Amino acid sequence: MIFTDNRYEQVLRGQKTQTRRMMKEMEMGIGYDGRLCVQYSSGICLALPAYIDEQTVAYYKIYAIGHDTGRVKWELGKTYAVQPKRAAKSGGRIKITRLGYELAGDISEADAIAEGFETPQQFVECIMQIYNLTEGQARNTWMWVIEFELLEVYG
Repeated sequence: MIFTDNRYEQVLRGQKTQTRRMMKEMEMGIGYDGRLCVQYSSGICLALPAYIDEQTVAYYKIYAIGHDTGRVKWELGKTYAVQPKRAAKSGGRIKITRLGYELAGDISEADAIAEGFETPQQFVECIMQIYNLTEGQARNTWMWVIEFELLEVYG
């Protein structure tokens, strides 16, 4: 999983335990019982609980579908390399412990801190910058919420 700028270092120091990624058109999450969540260009159709962890379900995956032919992006319980950019050497390994979704503007203070920010407003400002959005657009952007634990740091 790629973390840019100082977020990469925060993960490796154990200071960042969540990441939010913008839902893209036609991404979908599916649980063991077949309930799913899909992001459409015209809006969002959500049919899952907002958060799922290993105590809630046996597995949960988030897929990129459509032109991406169903590639699994993130999977509950799976481990991922921590990288500062694509094809870079991994600095460690994380395990996804919880997956969910929410509007970027609904982030709590505790979650903003777990994201590596001091306040929810700092998180929203970062989303504005990354995706070139106005504050209103950023606050109303659906995000995948990925919680993880740091398993190991290399060298």
